Amino acid sequence: MMVHRKNINIRKTQWLREPAAEFAGVMILVIFGAGAGCQANLSTNTGDPATFAFGWAVGLSLAVWISAGISGGHVNPAVTLSLAIFRGFPWRKAPVYMIAQLLGGIIYANYFHAIDIVEGGRGIRTLATAGIFSTFAYIIVPVCVQDEFWVAIVATFELGTNSRGQEEHYLLMVC
Repeated sequence: MMVHRKNINIRKTQWLREPAAEFAGVMILVIFGAGAGCQANLSTNTGDPATFAFGWAVGLSLAVWISAGISGGHVNPAVTLSLAIFRGFPWRKAPVYMIAQLLGGIIYANYFHAIDIVEGGRGIRTLATAGIFSTFAYIIVPVCVQDEFWVAIVATFELGTNSRGQEEHYLLMVC
């Protein structure tokens, strides 16, 4: 019986391929998404909300396209943790995936000096640039409550069904 050398090499490097795919996926996601935010907030030519949406959409599409075939395209430590808890993703792989994803997300260093210039000095951070890397709650309470209500319904439905659309016995309420 003849064993191909190529198959042996793929098995030996599989432990590195999957985390590397997650690292690359998250890196691409953050480069495009945060890059669109930085372009709009840090340059003199400010962008519009479509710039943010398009940047994140392209980033997520490319990230999943790059990593899905090798590692499943989790592209988020929360997704990896959820899959380990609810969908049987191997626990021995979860920490490695999450570390690779966190390392892939450290793209902040690319924009560090530009943020310093906009903020007025090294290490100064205000709300002027905080929206680049994070989101904030609505100020209008009724709108916030309404949005969270609909998100909870959709998340409960999504997390309560398996890949075949059948109801599971556990429903996770996100509120």
